[in-house]
Amino acid sequence: MFLAALALAASLCASDFQQQVDIAPHAGPQTGILVKQDFAPGESTGQHAHPGVEIGYVVKGAIRITIGGLSPAEYEVKAGGSYHINRDVSHAIGNAGGEPAEVLTTYVVDVGRPVTDPKP
Repeated sequence: MFLAALALAASLCASDFQQQVDIAPHAGPQTGILVKQDFAPGESTGQHAHPGVEIGYVVKGAIRITIGGLSPAEYEVKAGGSYHINRDVSHAIGNAGGEPAEVLTTYVVDVGRPVTDPKP
């Protein structure tokens, strides 16, 4: 599965797609993790956060990102669109349509900590 995600990332680079996100300096070591996620219609991650930055590209379908906190907000990102979520921001990601959605996500997170921190 990692090789398929890597091949997909390479094809995105070849198609003139680029998203740049400046990541704030952090005191400890960090690692990058590339993940391909599939969301069936109606499927959602539930509220959670990461000890680092999440950067995503929607390959097919559409997703809805719900940001929690003092100013809750919802964003819809369609195929070909990208997003990023800052460190420790509570959020949920789910399929926004009636068709399967596919997302290629990169996490830049603290070494030695779980990638996902469930939030109530």
